[in-house]
Amino acid sequence: MRPSHPAMRSSVPTASRAFTLLEMLVAVTVFSLLMVLVSQLIFIVTQATQSQKKTMSALVDSRQSLDRLSSDWSYRVRRDDIKAFFEKKTGNDELGLLSQVPAYSGTRQVAAISFRVNPQTHTLERGVKGYNWKTTDPSPDNNEVLSLPVTTMPALTNPDYEPLGQTVFRFEFCFLRRTDPTDPTQASYTVDPSLNLDSQDLAAVLVGVAALDDQSRLLINTDQLDALTGTLPDVA
Repeated sequence: MRPSHPAMRSSVPTASRAFTLLEMLVAVTVFSLLMVLVSQLIFIVTQATQSQKKTMSALVDSRQSLDRLSSDWSYRVRRDDIKAFFEKKTGNDELGLLSQVPAYSGTRQVAAISFRVNPQTHTLERGVKGYNWKTTDPSPDNNEVLSLPVTTMPALTNPDYEPLGQTVFRFEFCFLRRTDPTDPTQASYTVDPSLNLDSQDLAAVLVGVAALDDQSRLLINTDQLDALTGTLPDVA
């Protein structure tokens, strides 16, 4: 029986009442706002994760490329009559050397190594060509004879190159000169384009790369990638 007196209606437990339409609307609105906030949070976390993944991909590729160059350089043939090949260009530079590493051709475990960025694919490549010490050691692939001493690196052709850094699109090097440490007006080191490996003041050869992950490359065309390469400064 429904209580008729107001005092008796107020004594009905709250838990037994039904939700009103206004309460339902408020609950649905709050729930919708929470869902929007959670969705935005998930989207932000996903975007950050993808961005970090792309960055790590480019960093790992760049590090592996520089490690390969560093390994080849550590086994460089160190003789006064052998010169490394350094070519400064507008945009990407090119670096070559003789290294005691295996090659696909040649009768000795010495190879002419070259690092360049392919202008068509915009990726870093490593060229390898077998090198022979004596004129009595003909190269088995094309009977070309290479002998020491040499003052220039042998020419490498496109078949001699293979991909090294798929994300690397810029390759730059410079020479670092050791300055007078007693002069407080001078920096400890300075870039000097006149240096070479024979220079007494040579402190280091610095190599830098710029990389763009594969997913980001799909968003730009070749002309835009060329423009991006051109915006990066050339180090003397």
